[in-house]
Amino acid sequence: MNLANEFAMTNKGKVDIMKKVIAIMLIGVMVLLAACGAGGGGGGNKTVNTKEEVGKMAEEFYASLRNAESYKLSSYYNDEPSSIVTKEQDKIHMELVDDEFGYEYFGFIQDGKKYIITDDGDLYEDEFTYDLAGDTVETLLAMTVFGYLDEGVDDEGVSYSATQKGDNELVTTVKGKSEDISYEITLTGKKEGGNITEIISEIKSDEESAVTRYEISYDAHVELPEYHEAKTYDNMPHVDSPFKNYGEIIETFGEDDYLNYNIMDNELIVIAEKDGKHYQLSSIVDQETLDKYDALDFMSDDYDKKVYELLSPIEIEDCIDFTDELLSQAEIDGYVGNEISKMVDDGFEVMGYSFWEDNNFVFASR
Repeated sequence: MNLANEFAMTNKGKVDIMKKVIAIMLIGVMVLLAACGAGGGGGGNKTVNTKEEVGKMAEEFYASLRNAESYKLSSYYNDEPSSIVTKEQDKIHMELVDDEFGYEYFGFIQDGKKYIITDDGDLYEDEFTYDLAGDTVETLLAMTVFGYLDEGVDDEGVSYSATQKGDNELVTTVKGKSEDISYEITLTGKKEGGNITEIISEIKSDEESAVTRYEISYDAHVELPEYHEAKTYDNMPHVDSPFKNYGEIIETFGEDDYLNYNIMDNELIVIAEKDGKHYQLSSIVDQETLDKYDALDFMSDDYDKKVYELLSPIEIEDCIDFTDELLSQAEIDGYVGNEISKMVDDGFEVMGYSFWEDNNFVFASR
């Protein structure tokens, strides 16, 4: 993955997606606790008590959900709504429900490529984020229904049972003990008209319990919002570099100048300016240079000097001219006298603040 765009501009859409990804993964961790087992007991038409029989019964019961092309799946944790995923064929809508950190995005497939539309209307080709929502059902089944049946799960001392009540309800239960803590996991699936309409996962330990509930309907419709193609590494202007190597940039520095650089994995990324043009320059760094860089003492007085000596001979491999993406001075001056909310409304994101006795700062980027 080329990370050059990280420094060419602030990519709010990508940052927000990362927030979203973190939130989803937190939910997934909680649900994964249930995946070590699952089940429920009770009277009914048919009861089985082996891991293999439970798996076979679950496969048959949840097959209709696994084959669904369109659906709306709402998730609740301890009765609090957490997310809503709507899928209509190849179109998706993911919404995280949170008063403070709520977020949503849309997705679609075109010409075999998967795209995401962020909440500010930016369009990105992003297979990972699309699949995060598009594979919701498969992920749900894997984590809450079938995870406990995985061959890698240690089921020593664990008991399994499943009871199917007619054609419309399946209750599975897993009981066991982990590090002297007893647990019981009950999973209840319900059907109407042959379709799964609700899944309830209840986890109980010695003194705690948690319930995750999923409601599923099948009259799903996704209306894609208007969007614009976001600037990314692939659609920025790549030009000939005005510098041969990074030493030529360093040679132009005055006493208070510094190299605006970062090393991501094995890629060196530098921001520089020349003749009124703003450039992002990048190069792949060999392992020997990376090892020398990692060995430098960050606290030493000559740290910057040693970094510059190490990076100076590296030849520049790629150059992006992002001058046209910068705000004009007139646009910047237009915010003078306005509130920060005006900048936020125009697509800026507040990155931090600093309050002092004489001066106060709020940092925002777009």
